Amino acid sequence: MSASENVDASEGEEAQIELIDFEEKLIVETLTDDVLFVVARGLGLERLIIHHLKLFSDPQLLLLVINTSTQDEIFYIEQLKRAKVKCQPKLITADISTKDRQALYLEGGVQFVTSRILVVDLLTDRIPVNQVAGIIVCRAHQLLSSYQESFILRLYREKKPNGFVKAFTDFATAITSSGLGQLQRLVARLYVRKVELVPRFEASVKECLNQRAPELIEMTVEMSAGMRKIQSSLVDIIRTCLKELKQCTSSVDVETEDDATSSAAALYESKLERDLEPVMATLTDKQQRLLEDLKQLRHLLKEAEQLDPVTLYHSFTSLQSSKEVFASNSGWLFTPTASKIYEEIEKQCKPPSGPKSKQSKQGWNIQEPPKWSALKAVLNEIREAAAEMKANSSEAVEGADASETAVLLIGAGEPVCRQLCDLIKLGPERLKWMLRRHAFEAIPTAGKEQEPECDPWWDPNSVTLYGNNGEQNAETRAEMLANVKMAQRNALRQGRKRRQQAAKKAPTTKRKTVASAPDPKQTKLLRFGIGAQRQNEQQQQVGGCSFLLLFDSCRRRHLQN
Repeated sequence: MSASENVDASEGEEAQIELIDFEEKLIVETLTDDVLFVVARGLGLERLIIHHLKLFSDPQLLLLVINTSTQDEIFYIEQLKRAKVKCQPKLITADISTKDRQALYLEGGVQFVTSRILVVDLLTDRIPVNQVAGIIVCRAHQLLSSYQESFILRLYREKKPNGFVKAFTDFATAITSSGLGQLQRLVARLYVRKVELVPRFEASVKECLNQRAPELIEMTVEMSAGMRKIQSSLVDIIRTCLKELKQCTSSVDVETEDDATSSAAALYESKLERDLEPVMATLTDKQQRLLEDLKQLRHLLKEAEQLDPVTLYHSFTSLQSSKEVFASNSGWLFTPTASKIYEEIEKQCKPPSGPKSKQSKQGWNIQEPPKWSALKAVLNEIREAAAEMKANSSEAVEGADASETAVLLIGAGEPVCRQLCDLIKLGPERLKWMLRRHAFEAIPTAGKEQEPECDPWWDPNSVTLYGNNGEQNAETRAEMLANVKMAQRNALRQGRKRRQQAAKKAPTTKRKTVASAPDPKQTKLLRFGIGAQRQNEQQQQVGGCSFLLLFDSCRRRHLQN
C-alpha cells in the first residue's frame, strides 16, 4: 500500500536499489558495448534502465535519453532523486529556449530530450558531442515504425563513433510478429552490434527468481444472493442479444457460431462482434443496436461483479432515463427480465418504502459486497503478521508501526482501484454514505442525516493510488515537474557564473581555426541535399567565370602581337 520502497539507507546516504545477480552480470558484461536488451515481461526492465542512469549521473558526462513518454520521465526522475545522485536529471522540452538548452547540455548528467529537439540541436551543433557518453533508447521496438530516433543515432555515430548506444525493450512479440528479419532491421536502425536476450527460463534468471519463490494463497469469496440473481439475469439478456445478432447476420461460419453461443461470450466479445465492428457503417440498424446493447450489458455485468450496488443502480437508472439509449435500444430494457434486475438492485441499495419505514433511524439499507469484509480480514492478518515478525526480530525499531509494511493491491480497473483506496482510507460506513449522496442526491431524506466518522483500515497517509499508466495524481506530477524546472534554472545560473569566472581568469589568446578533415570511413550527410547542390552550382559558376576571363586575356595578347 505504501508507495515508498523499503530502502535500508541511513540519513545522508544514497538510497540504493539492490542489484539482482543476473542484472549485475548483464551490466558488467555490457557496460561499454552497444547493446539491444530484449527482456521478458515482468523481469524489471525499468530497474536495468535506472541502474544505467545512476552510473552516468555525473556532471562530467552527458547521457541522453530518448523515446520516453511523460510517465517514464516522471518515474525515472523520481527514482534518481531518491537515489541522491551527484548530478540531478534534467528535462529538455520545447519550453526551454535555445540558449538555455545549449547551457544545460554543458551541465552534464542524465537529460531526457524529445526527438524533435535533439535532431535540431545535433544538426546545428548546439550539443557538445565530445562530452556525450552515450544515448539510451527506451521502447526500442518502436523504431521499427519510426525514423526520427534512427536519424538521431546516425548523426551521433557520425560525430562520435566511440560513443555507446543502449536500447531497451520488453515487447519481444512486436519484433517477432511483424515479419521475418525484423530483428536485423532493428539492430541496423539502432547502430548496435550486440543483442542480449533475457528470457525468464534462462539459468541465471531462473536461479535468482527461485531463491524467493512466491507463495500463492487463493481465497474464494461468494457473491450475495441478490447479486447472483442480477448476474444470471444479465447473462441471460446477453445470450439473447447474441442469438438475435447471429440470426440477422448472414454467412456465419461454424467457428463464429460456436463462439457466440459459448459460456464465455457473456464476459468477453465474441468473434462475431469483432468481425462486425470494422464494417459498422455497412450494418443494418438492428445489428448496430444489438452491438451497442451488448457493450452496455457487459459494462453492467462488470459493475455488478466488481463494484457496489449503489454504483450499479446509478448506471442502470441512467440508461433508463437517457433519451438516446431509449431511442436506440434494441428492446431489452422493456423486457420482464430488465424489470426484475431493477427491482433486485433497488432492494440492495434503497430503504424499504411505505409509511412504516424507519429511514430516519436505520438509514439507507446499502448491502456491502462480501469482498470488502474479506479484504479487511486480509489486511488485519498482514498487520498482525508484521507486528509479530518485528516483535521477534532482534533488530526491531522502537516506535515502528505495522502499517509501514508495503502491501500492493491490484484491481481490475481504475474505478475498482479508486473505490478500494477510498474504502481503506475512509471505512465502509463513510464510503457508503458518500456513494449514497452521489447516487441519490435528488431523493429527499427524512430528518437530518448524520455524517459517519472515518474508520480507516490502514494509515491514510501511506495509501497511494496508481492508475493504469503508473501515474500519481495530477497535483503531485505538476509539483514534481515544477521542482525539476526550478532546479534546472538554478543550475543554469550557477553554470553561467562559473563560465564567466573561468573566462575572466583565462588568458586571451587568438585561436586558429583548423578545418576538420573528412572522414573516409563514412560518408557525411552534409555532402547530400539541397545545400550540397547549391554549393556545387556556385563552384561551377565561379570556375566558368574564371575560365572566360582567362580566355579573354589570352585572346587580347594574341591580337596585340
